[in-house]
Amino acid sequence: MNKTLKLLKLFLSSLLLFALIFPFENIFASTLDSNSKDFNNTNNLTTISYSEEDYISSKKTYKEISNQTFKQNMNLFNSLTYNLNNEYELKQYIYSELKKCQTKIDISRFCTSLTPNDADYIFNTYFDTLYEYPDIFYTTDSVSFTYSTDSNNFISFCELQITYPYDKDTLNKVINDFSLKVAEINDLYLQDISNPLELEYEIYDYIINNTKYDYENLQSNTVPYISHTAYGSLINGIAVCDGYSKAAKVLFNLVGIDSGIIVSYEMNHAWNYVKFDNQYYHLDITWADPSFDTGKHNYSYFNLSDEEMSKDHIWPNIYPNCTSDKFSFLRKDIGYKSFRLKDKIYYDNYENKIKSISISGDASEVVLENTPSNHLIGYNNTLYIALGNEIKSINLSSKKLASFRNTNSFINNLDILNGILYIETYDSGNFQFDLKTPEDVNCDGIVDILDLSTLGLKYNVKSTDSIWRRRFDINKDSIIDLFDIIFLTKKL
Repeated sequence: MNKTLKLLKLFLSSLLLFALIFPFENIFASTLDSNSKDFNNTNNLTTISYSEEDYISSKKTYKEISNQTFKQNMNLFNSLTYNLNNEYELKQYIYSELKKCQTKIDISRFCTSLTPNDADYIFNTYFDTLYEYPDIFYTTDSVSFTYSTDSNNFISFCELQITYPYDKDTLNKVINDFSLKVAEINDLYLQDISNPLELEYEIYDYIINNTKYDYENLQSNTVPYISHTAYGSLINGIAVCDGYSKAAKVLFNLVGIDSGIIVSYEMNHAWNYVKFDNQYYHLDITWADPSFDTGKHNYSYFNLSDEEMSKDHIWPNIYPNCTSDKFSFLRKDIGYKSFRLKDKIYYDNYENKIKSISISGDASEVVLENTPSNHLIGYNNTLYIALGNEIKSINLSSKKLASFRNTNSFINNLDILNGILYIETYDSGNFQFDLKTPEDVNCDGIVDILDLSTLGLKYNVKSTDSIWRRRFDINKDSIIDLFDIIFLTKKL
């Protein structure tokens, strides 16, 4: 009995000793594991690279995959590993860091529920950010990210590595030049327009009038990356389709128009979609540009439905459905002999009549009867039509028709760019006339007391003031003052 009791005491003592020692062993082992884990995080990092071409390829979705199936798959992914709020926050964070030109962006806190299998999603979110905010034009077309994982294979560290194709001084210069250009476009063309639809037309027209398709480089397969950017369109005036689309997106963002960029892998093409009155529409500025496809500037690719667009475009089933045909009148009723002035489109549909229709298609009227024309353009409050050798002007306030110029040769084409009228004749060469009248500050085609009163409302406003408008500064001295009024009264 005593022997048994001694054995029991010995066993209990051993058990107690083991219990006392074991926690310290656990702590020691845990410390070793922790040190080992940190070591692995710093020495066993994985780096992956991804290009914009990979991103575009990932957007490819075959016709047999429906929108519903795609959305179900995305919802399943989001519910398991991510959420839309987190995605929005990640985009905003990436955008803010790219605005600072950071070369390394730690996104670890956004990736704790992701695994290495979600690498494509991380990359796509990065490029989605660039397509949503194309004012970030100054990175290269590829990105890398370095990551490590925890014991459960979830990402514990994740860092994007960004490269820039410029040195620091050049980078600052191109960013500043771009910002100034966007501000200038806003000041001269957009700031005084309150109608969102008119803003869309204005942006569409501006890009067409000021961007040339980079066809020469396309033919030789030497298109520089800058032609794929908004900078190429707005600064260089040369771009390919995604450059056109990104420039439009920058300006749509600026004025608050809900929009996006559609990428078609099958067509190697990009264009925009826009949203108005809860309806989505296709907008292909590239294909509407006569510098790309011969013909006059028109609205054949402005706000199309899916049905209209599918006649010559194909795209992945991942973009908003465009079901409205509200703007089909632009294809049915209005041809190449048309021109928009503010909220109306003027056109000649070969009935010897000059007609107008509102930009929404809701109201139309005859402007002038018995007025045939070969070409029709406009500036401010005046239309210019060409018939044979002669150019005539129509003041839209008085509806008066007057002779403007006789060229003594058949007129092949009329065009207007930034207030300059360009005339191309058959055998008498080409001519140009400056139509700008700085004193016509309200842009109604007449210098009168209304211009003086409009100028008076801006008196003593300086170029540094938020309400500054460049067109009111008649003598270009960065202040609206008595000297501007003197210049204007001389024209009364």
